[in-house]
Amino acid sequence: CVSCPAGKFSSEGGECFACDWGKYSSAGATACTNCESGKFRFWMGGTTCNDCPVGKFGLQTGARWPDVCVNCRPGTYSNASGSTSCAECDAGKFSTTPGAASIDTCSLCPVG
Repeated sequence: CVSCPAGKFSSEGGECFACDWGKYSSAGATACTNCESGKFRFWMGGTTCNDCPVGKFGLQTGARWPDVCVNCRPGTYSNASGSTSCAECDAGKFSTTPGAASIDTCSLCPVG
């Protein structure tokens, strides 16, 4: 039996292979695990996944950067890393900023 290091997995042939983008493993794994929603993995051979940055969100599992983390649309924001959704500006407020990282980008709607 072969015990592969973290970031790799072994098949029945006993050879160790690096986990693909968007996946990770711990030592001794026989398969790699998809990164959770809101997280990604830049390179092959990952031992952990990274959070999507603020202003972005991720819904897919097992995807790679930049496919998994997308900008919040205008009128929304994400002030936490690893988000799986964006919050909307409060009623009566708007934002034209894509990828907003703070509620402070939401402004009062003009009169009329």
